Amino acid sequence: NGSSVVNAVAFANDGTLTLGQDGGTQTYNGGLTTTGVGGAVGLNGAININGGNLTLGAVNINSTTVLDLNGDNNSLTYTSFNDGTSGGNLTINTDGGFNLNNSANIGSGNLSINIDADNDGVETLFVGISPSASSISYSGSEASNDTLTGPNSNTAWIISAGNTGTLASNTFSDFANLTGGTGNDTFTFTETGSLTGLLDGGAHGSGDTADYSALGAQTIDLGGNAGGITRIENVTGNVNQTLLGAANNQTWTINGADDGVVIDQDTLASVTYTNFGNLTGAEGNDTFTFASGGSVSGLINGGAGTDTVDYDTNSI
Repeated sequence: NGSSVVNAVAFANDGTLTLGQDGGTQTYNGGLTTTGVGGAVGLNGAININGGNLTLGAVNINSTTVLDLNGDNNSLTYTSFNDGTSGGNLTINTDGGFNLNNSANIGSGNLSINIDADNDGVETLFVGISPSASSISYSGSEASNDTLTGPNSNTAWIISAGNTGTLASNTFSDFANLTGGTGNDTFTFTETGSLTGLLDGGAHGSGDTADYSALGAQTIDLGGNAGGITRIENVTGNVNQTLLGAANNQTWTINGADDGVVIDQDTLASVTYTNFGNLTGAEGNDTFTFASGGSVSGLINGGAGTDTVDYDTNSI
């Protein structure tokens, strides 16, 4: 729509459609749809979409291809990204978010997905499948307001720098918020890892783990605030760190050396914690109960509210 480029579009004798036959840059004003083509569409060069959606069916990445989608409210959808004639690289740039939800297998090429390219929104990249490429990278906005959401399967995440790390061994950067799927997610922080936003285990009730043990002294917030966690069922720290409860009434059971369970009395969400030397309540009424064998190497701070420490059941 609105494009006028020499040799931009080619039909072969068999009816195959190729966009960017000779590479270069094409611009389509008002959007572009290729789903009416009978077979896969070949892609080459840079394809810019202004003022509309990009709707692709099955596409072959024939050479280095860049898809630029301009406008926060415009979407890119596809049926499949496939290895083309020469193992080309694929770069996707969107001003809004993107859903990587269908097959993406580009063979020996590299896959790069960059959302919120205009750095002016709060966008989400959903990685619903496991793409196949020589290398894979995901990027959010330099403003670090964006969210990376993983697949509905057991997934390993590593946070190795500020808002940077790997999702299932594929690199990501500039995502302040990380969200797991419905499987069991493990979020591991290296000694240089940090998040400015929220770590969210995702929509299921068991099996998610956050491991902060490699980091130095800091507070891990269970209250769903920026820099903290929510919907995480297991959290590991070290004796120099503090675990901060949520704002509701909390019941803490200390059942090992710096180990225990904290239950939110309003939501009944349960978190099993390991190796936290200090425990701190928030705004609600907190009850800290020592079970047999339970101990805290550091400090218990009740925070606001009316708080209780119960040693009666500790066999000492």
